[in-house]
Amino acid sequence: MASTSTSASRQPGSSPGQGQTAPKAPLIAYNNVLVLLPPREVAHRLNPFRAVHDKAGIRWTAHITLLFPFVADSHLQSTLDILRPLVATVKPFKLTLDGVDRFSKPSGDTVHLTAGKKNKEENDNVQRLWKIVSGACGYKGRPFVPHMTLGQAPNQGRDIEALQFLNQKADSIWESVKGIEWIV
Repeated sequence: MASTSTSASRQPGSSPGQGQTAPKAPLIAYNNVLVLLPPREVAHRLNPFRAVHDKAGIRWTAHITLLFPFVADSHLQSTLDILRPLVATVKPFKLTLDGVDRFSKPSGDTVHLTAGKKNKEENDNVQRLWKIVSGACGYKGRPFVPHMTLGQAPNQGRDIEALQFLNQKADSIWESVKGIEWIV
């Protein structure tokens, strides 16, 4: 797990936070994000594609978002200090990129790689991790769908060809990372 400024990765041997919750700092900072980072080989394969097709592809490396927006810089260290031992209570687990999917909105589709969607144990584990961090931070938004965004394209009118092109390219990208797994 990582944030933009400071790592919040597991620390072997750390003890779980007993009764600790993150300070209820508002999740308002769009310059900070709490994410799961894939292996570098995955990011190196996805980032050039994302730089062209994902509106945030230049700003952020390939990742699975846990919380965005996250806490402001002034609350970042204290929040991470509390999250680290809570995250350490989650037994490390395998996560696999297991397909291509889409989120549809009136403004267009977001094409993404799914992570842990086809494996109940993996999905349960990543959901458990998310529930710990989102609960500790007081997150009250939409449900968590673990994914890595590849890009966005319009889904109506003359620009539908852009979406068809993105979908074809996403299937090709998927072939290059198919079945890659890592330990979270």
